[in-house]
Amino acid sequence: MGTSKSNETELIRVTMIDYFTSEVLVDSLVWPSVPMLHYNTRYSGVTAGQMHQAKRTANCFMGRQKALEACWKFVGADTVVVAHGGQNDLAALRWIHDQVVDTLIIEEAKWKEVMEQEEKNTETKAKGAVGKSAEPKQKRPKGTGPLTLKSLLKKRLGRVIQNAGRAGHDSHEDAIAARDLAHWNVVNRDFSRSH
Repeated sequence: MGTSKSNETELIRVTMIDYFTSEVLVDSLVWPSVPMLHYNTRYSGVTAGQMHQAKRTANCFMGRQKALEACWKFVGADTVVVAHGGQNDLAALRWIHDQVVDTLIIEEAKWKEVMEQEEKNTETKAKGAVGKSAEPKQKRPKGTGPLTLKSLLKKRLGRVIQNAGRAGHDSHEDAIAARDLAHWNVVNRDFSRSH
């Protein structure tokens, strides 16, 4: 996603893979229908030069609608879409879809449980340590933290992704990572806690 001159999120690349085979179904730049402020290259991996080259060679979708039409060739109303932070992807596509497995939401629920347990442990320790003050939380830079796709792939699968530095992310690599993280969560689900 890039940012339009109206400061809205704008689709600039779309990548879809098959969950079971990792076959690339759609992977293309998307020429925006609106004037752009910037392409967020640090995160998107897409440069203005790449976009203009793709347009010159007719090697991109011309607008979000064409990208959506390409996606809809593979996704119907009952198709389950897997994503990490999928609300952002769907918002950029201006697409509402009911069947979404969002690994970020799954991991947030796990994180919440861990944090609640740590808070209980801290409260128990604090009762014995009167007068000590807690340190203020530090704000993390954007794109960092324990719930990013990069952090979770390293923690859950021991795999390093998004290692291109200032060249940005690769949406194909991210699509496979989201699928692999979803699969890890299915295989490693704690069935003893099911109701």
